[in-house]
Formats: sequence, C-alpha cells, structure tokens
Amino acid sequence: MKVIVSDAGPLIALAKLDVLKFTLRLYPTMWISEATYREAVTMGLDLNAPDALVIDQLCTQKKIEVHPVPSSAPKWHPSIGLQKGEMETIRLALTSTASTVLIDDRDARIEAHKAFAYHGLGTEIKGTLGMLVTMYQKGIIAGSFLKHSIESIIRRKDIWISPKLCLRLLAALEKGNLK
Repeated sequence: MKVIVSDAGPLIALAKLDVLKFTLRLYPTMWISEATYREAVTMGLDLNAPDALVIDQLCTQKKIEVHPVPSSAPKWHPSIGLQKGEMETIRLALTSTASTVLIDDRDARIEAHKAFAYHGLGTEIKGTLGMLVTMYQKGIIAGSFLKHSIESIIRRKDIWISPKLCLRLLAALEKGNLK
C-alpha cells in the first residue's frame, strides 16, 4: 500500500486548489503528524479557512490519518533550524513505510533528502507542484486543469510557492516537456 506523509504547506495548498481528493486517489493512505494537524486544521479553523474544514473532514473520515511521531523514531539532527511540523513530518516518514513525502519548503526538502539518504531510504520528496505534475502525468487531471491550478497559485496570496517556479513549470507544460 502506498503511504504518503505530508507537511502542512502542501496539504493546505492542495486543499485550497481543490485537488487533495486526487492526491488521495494516488496515495490511498496519507499520514500527517500532530504538529501538521495543528498547523493545517486547528490554526486554520481559528481563521475560518475553508481548506481547514476540508482537511478536518478527511481526517474524520480516516482518509488522512494523524500519527504521533513514535519515541522510537530514528535520531536525526538537521543542519539548519526547521519548523516543528517539518521536523515531525520527516521523523514520521523515517518511521513509516512512506513511499513519498510532501514538503514545499526548500530547506526542509534538502534536510529530508539528507535524512532519508543517511537511513538508506528511497523515499521520494515532492512539493505541491510536483504532486500536480504527477496527477497530470497519471491522467488524473488534464493539462488545462494543471495550467489553471498553476496560474491560481501565482495569483493567490495564501499559497506561498515561488511565482518564478510556477512560470517555469507553465513554460515546460506549453512545450510538452511534462509527459
């Protein structure tokens, strides 16, 4: 069974873009840490964020499972400071059978790569854009939907992904380089 572990950033962004349900078609088991739940749901509900309601409902339906990081999790010390949710996401992935981890923050992705390599894991690391491209490549979303989603990310002030990166991805899509 394919397990995916997600940090709050991609979880929130995919919910805001209304594609989280498609992620769950690719990965029927999604785990999030307690810190990720607090950031994505508890804090989001305090702000009346619609995406927090979506995520909370999926947690209630057990489509997204909240897991504490086991005390037996491998010891790992990042070379830079990471947020609590990022730390818990990486440590949870180290203790699971996760095939993929979703993290948008560049520094956290670098640290995750180091941690997985050190522990001999081939865990794939993706961000929001990588997940959208995977959905496109697997035929779950059309090219026009991918384009619309990327353009939406550029316009939105509540999704923090580099517009330059989005524009590079749009150019690759237009050239047919994402197949």
